[in-house]
Amino acid sequence: MEHAKQEKMAESKGPIGWYVHLPFCRTKCGYCDFYSLPTLPHLIDDLIGAITREIELRDPLRAVETIFVGGGTPTELPGEALQHLLGYISARTGPVGEWTVEANPSSTTDLKLAVLQTAGVNRISFGAQSFHEDDLRVLERIHDPVHIGESVRAARSAGFENVNLDLIYGIPGQSVARWRETLARAIDLGAEHLSCYALMYEDGTALTRLKRDGKVAPCDEDIEAEMFDVTIETLRDADYQQYEISNFARDGRECRANIIYWENREYLGVGPSAVSVPQWRTAKEHSRRSQVLRMDGGLARVDRRGARNAFRTRAGGGDGGADAATDARNRFEGFRAANGV
Repeated sequence: MEHAKQEKMAESKGPIGWYVHLPFCRTKCGYCDFYSLPTLPHLIDDLIGAITREIELRDPLRAVETIFVGGGTPTELPGEALQHLLGYISARTGPVGEWTVEANPSSTTDLKLAVLQTAGVNRISFGAQSFHEDDLRVLERIHDPVHIGESVRAARSAGFENVNLDLIYGIPGQSVARWRETLARAIDLGAEHLSCYALMYEDGTALTRLKRDGKVAPCDEDIEAEMFDVTIETLRDADYQQYEISNFARDGRECRANIIYWENREYLGVGPSAVSVPQWRTAKEHSRRSQVLRMDGGLARVDRRGARNAFRTRAGGGDGGADAATDARNRFEGFRAANGV
């Protein structure tokens, strides 16, 4: 009876988004400062077990409008492990309007695409970054340009009608002409959504160390600014709408998960480095989450390196300081979007 009452109250609060963090990578890219783990079987099993337990403890029983499974590289998981986790999520949430999974062009097999489709995933995001081998080598990506087209075509054959490509500009040695060609090839593949990011030199990354040691020369700021202008012009001419600083979409194909973040709406984050913005968070729940991530000895490293203090929360009210912080965040995120604050 109490459970039914809780479900009814949760439904009355409206839908939320989910973000699921799977930190597994085959190798660490030189520019990446995200928390990641090697794809070792015992780590995969332990972390998937911890994530499912975390969902059991923290699911607010709200309707779910979007799911975003990011990494790391979720498609680095073995097919059986991927099927187990996505199947669990699907059974928990039911059908959702938009379900995205991030993928690497070199690790997206027909089997894994079928697993995604069966679970209900309807949007796939490939970390393409560039269509030029020299750029990919600088970024220490494990795929080559050929893999990108092959993966997009395989996704289409599997039934995906909503494909995103992540692209990076401002790469050392990259010219404006080369960036134009990358954009042209992405457009030719018919991706519904393109995320175009300027390369960042994050503290503690291999690429930043190379820059510091004078072994890598960063892109000239004026050239990078020209690349940004070229991005806007080229994609506008190809009927993409710029709805955020770095994101461009065909009509009606904006990433709904992104919009939840930028509008500072509620979403549940699970996994070692996920972030939540819910109103239902409590100190007791935070303690329970920490216990989940420490349940197994193999997960102690997850908690130490990625999970501790990883969750930021929005206060449920009553604190003027918290209200001010929320308002500031709303304004900051609003500056990113085309429709503003």
